[in-house]
Amino acid sequence: MDIKILAVKIKIKSLAEEARIIRMEERKLKGRLPPEERHRIQYLSLHRKVQVRKAARLSQLAYGFLRGVPYRTIEPITRLSNALTPSDMLEISKMVNRYGKAGGSLNDLCKVTEAWMDQGQGPGWYYKSSHAIQNEFMARII
Repeated sequence: MDIKILAVKIKIKSLAEEARIIRMEERKLKGRLPPEERHRIQYLSLHRKVQVRKAARLSQLAYGFLRGVPYRTIEPITRLSNALTPSDMLEISKMVNRYGKAGGSLNDLCKVTEAWMDQGQGPGWYYKSSHAIQNEFMARII
């Protein structure tokens, strides 16, 4: 396994641990705070449920992309309310660019990531391939 893909795996594990730690601290605070001040725990809960959960999901998708796993294998069912936004796609592309061996622009990576999600195919070869294969793939999706 490449060291950069391992870095994504470590990031995913650290995000999972962060969620566990926040949950544990929430439970501790519930026991210490009087009932009228328990609303203060809400900040921790929202951070865990919104920021940490979203970062973990996007990291999982980038990890799957780099490993060549089809998108629909990672997320077989996605509710409309949980659909990825363009900013989510950009974040996934940034992670692929940071942890992969991509040699194109970020805009090209966004298109490849979008095609991966639309077609449900995992271009794992994208991570290991030469620029010629990448350009061939780009020509097919444009």
